[in-house]
Amino acid sequence: MTATLLLPLLLASATQLEDLNALDAQLAAASGNSAKPLDKRLRLARCPAPIRIDPAQQGALVVRCPETGWQLRVAINGAPAADDRATPLLIQRGESVQVAIRGEDFTLSYPATAMEGGRKGDHVRVKFPSGGKVLVATVTGQGRVEILD
Repeated sequence: MTATLLLPLLLASATQLEDLNALDAQLAAASGNSAKPLDKRLRLARCPAPIRIDPAQQGALVVRCPETGWQLRVAINGAPAADDRATPLLIQRGESVQVAIRGEDFTLSYPATAMEGGRKGDHVRVKFPSGGKVLVATVTGQGRVEILD
């Protein structure tokens, strides 16, 4: 295929993606400029309705498009409270962890590797050995994290 034939296809698919710069601006406004910037490699389907941004909980905003089904947790910057510094890390970077994936009627458990350290309630990235998929999970205990379905 020639470049002139590919260009309309590339442009068509680009118009169907969410504008991450505009989404960053919405997150900044909702968080008082404390939301961390989005990874520009994200490819989110354009939301046909206004995007929902839930109030910050456990150090992150939840951003979602109910119509298309995508959802993100976006970390917010902020100095940890004095008592947070005294709370020990329950997960260390590189540590093997047990990931519990919970749904309404089920719980699945898989081994993974923590890509960062975290305290109870923190959101950390974990990498699964098969396929190397990376997901964000909530620290629930020593060597344990959880993903809610």
